[in-house]
Amino acid sequence: MRVNKLIEPHKNRLDNGEIAFRVAVSLSYLLDYEQQLIDDILSCGNYKLDMKKAEVLRQLSAKGKLTAETADDVFVGKASVKKSVRPAFKLKLKIISKYFSPEQKPDEIEGTIIEALEYYYANVKSKA
Repeated sequence: MRVNKLIEPHKNRLDNGEIAFRVAVSLSYLLDYEQQLIDDILSCGNYKLDMKKAEVLRQLSAKGKLTAETADDVFVGKASVKKSVRPAFKLKLKIISKYFSPEQKPDEIEGTIIEALEYYYANVKSKA
């Protein structure tokens, strides 16, 4: 699972409910020192980390532009997410109900789907 790639403070935030599962997954793509930058900011300020901010941080990291300064800009609202050109994708309830119970939370369902896709691309797709 992606969340195993989180540094300990972020795992604790996830366990304590301070950050959502999807946010934790996005953070897991950051390098350890980048995750430490985010931890420092969250520990020092009264900032909340939501999905939009996590995605901006992930985009900056992917471009090699995540620094203490750019991360701080994200938290104070100076940086924003670039809109995706992909249209939204939704699974029909009929499909989801085959695999998930009605009691399962959307974050749990999404996490399972992410794990399944990661498994597929790591094991099945690479052998094709």
